[in-house]
Amino acid sequence: MDVWELIPPKREHIEKLMQMAKDNENCRRNVSIRDWKYLEALLQVSWDEIRSPAVLERFAPAIKGILKGLVEKGLAGNVWNLISPDRESIKKLVKQAGRCFRSLKPWERRSLSLNELDRALLRALME
Repeated sequence: MDVWELIPPKREHIEKLMQMAKDNENCRRNVSIRDWKYLEALLQVSWDEIRSPAVLERFAPAIKGILKGLVEKGLAGNVWNLISPDRESIKKLVKQAGRCFRSLKPWERRSLSLNELDRALLRALME
C-alpha cells in the first residue's frame, strides 16, 4: 500500500506528522538528515496540497520512515488520527488485518492489547 493512500499529501497532515516526529529518536534514526532538511524546507514554502508525482515520490520514503518510527515507539493511536483512508484502502486494510489474525493462535489473539493491535495493523499497512 502506498504511503500517500494512508496520509493525504496535505499540508496540515504533514505538519502534524512532523510535529509528532520531532522529538522521537526512532524517527530520526529512520529518516536521513537530508530528508529531514527537505521536509523542513517543504514546510517553509506556501502550499496546501502536493500534487506533483515527482515530489510525492521523493518524500514517500521519508514519510514512511517517520510512520515506522512512530509505530515502533508506541504512538500508533496518534498516527490513526492522521490517516484518512478511502473505501479501497479500507478494503485492503481489512484483508491485511484478516491475514495477520489468521496467523495468530487463539490465545495470542486474546492476549493482544488494543495498542498492540493498532501497531500490528499499521505495520501491515506500511508493508
